[in-house]
Amino acid sequence: MNKKIQTRPVFLFLLPVFFVFHGFTENYSAIPIIDSLYLLGIYFLATVVIFFISWLFYRNVSKAALFSFLVIAFHFFFGSIQDAIKKILGDVFITRYIFVIPFFLVVFIVAIIALRKWKREPTRVNVYLNILFCLLIALDSVILIQKISSGPKKFSSVSSVPITCDSCIKPDIYFLLFDEYSSSSALKELWNFDNTDLDSFLLQKGFSIQPYSKSNYNFTPFSIASTLNMDYLTIPNSKACTVRDYSECFSVIKKNKTCTDLQGLGYKIVNYSIFDIDKNPSPVTEDFLPLKTKLITSQTFLSRVEKDLLYHLLTGKFEIPWLAKDLIYTTWYNNEKIVNATLKESTAPSDVPRFVYSHIEMPHPPFYYNRNGKQADKKVLIEESNKLAPASYLEYIPKTNQVIKQLVNSIIQNARKPVVIILMGDHGFRTNQPESFHFRNQNAVYMSLTNEKWFYPGISNVNQFRVLFNNLFHTSLPLLRDSTIFLVDK
Repeated sequence: MNKKIQTRPVFLFLLPVFFVFHGFTENYSAIPIIDSLYLLGIYFLATVVIFFISWLFYRNVSKAALFSFLVIAFHFFFGSIQDAIKKILGDVFITRYIFVIPFFLVVFIVAIIALRKWKREPTRVNVYLNILFCLLIALDSVILIQKISSGPKKFSSVSSVPITCDSCIKPDIYFLLFDEYSSSSALKELWNFDNTDLDSFLLQKGFSIQPYSKSNYNFTPFSIASTLNMDYLTIPNSKACTVRDYSECFSVIKKNKTCTDLQGLGYKIVNYSIFDIDKNPSPVTEDFLPLKTKLITSQTFLSRVEKDLLYHLLTGKFEIPWLAKDLIYTTWYNNEKIVNATLKESTAPSDVPRFVYSHIEMPHPPFYYNRNGKQADKKVLIEESNKLAPASYLEYIPKTNQVIKQLVNSIIQNARKPVVIILMGDHGFRTNQPESFHFRNQNAVYMSLTNEKWFYPGISNVNQFRVLFNNLFHTSLPLLRDSTIFLVDK
């Protein structure tokens, strides 16, 4: 390395490169390169701004770089440090924001004064940090090359052998996923909630209802990954799910067997879900940064503050009205966009068969409507989302049923070819109820091309597309054991 470059504070810009590149490498195949570059661009811009402000104060490049480095490193590694202290000492006072924020403010003030009084040029520090981050980036490069050459991990071991069926009827398939929708039988058993309004509608339309259906996992990404890939997942520790496990779920969803096989049969994949599917990105976003980059940013200071303290800015004396509205109603906007896109798709002609995956976060919280169709105000939404009371969940179900009816009617009435509608929940309601009911999900199937009842009452999600493919396309996929795995985050 050139001596002049060695002594310059290049480390200031190597730090965000390392942070983003390390996160991209750890979650390889789950985060699009373009999203990672977008995140890196934001961090570069923030670094330049912080460095410029520091330089105005110090009028010295090296001192400004060192102070900027401290600020940015604090942001990047805050969550990891906080977790390490909690792991060693438990949830003690020094891990709480009431101590952490004043403590680091004092640290920064001391650093400002110390750097101001430092007379010598910090050449050795520059050289050390420059070399350190070059080595760390080089190490991650080796790891990334190994991951690329070895191919994706076997998070799911389902066979990738393509299926063929030239003589088969190929109907349009609509996969309508309503997030956290418990089965009518579970609603009746748990809370004596009468959901015959939906059941009667579905039976009248010709649906078969699987009353004792269950999901295989109680977390959405895991449930969707196993459902679409028709297989169970290899999770290292189901009682301590990590960011890496979620990353693997996103990878499985992106390259899932259901969509891959359907594409091989000539299907067009239409993705109106909250997940990316290969060459079919999600049409919705969660916030300013792309959703996938949260795998990188989840441990940063701002992400932790957003997670732990943001609700103070959404209501009460510290409320920021425009921020509260945008954040609280994000899911509502996404649902509206997905429902409208699905309705439009149902009216559009297509020369090729379609697989339409629509993922609607209803009756999942926030509970935007009550049983009379009245929209809840912001304060109520926040209170209900914090409590997650079954009563609020049940109030939201009639509005959810209204959306289901609208979609089903539009699909059936506008169908120009045979059509299959799979109406499912990814899991059941998961608060204040026995563990087994976390998995009891809504499951109903409509097939315009036959009256046969292919699905059985206690089917689990992992077998849903196995049964469908065996009957539609004459495959011989063996049915897996219908079991459940209760997941807990680390």
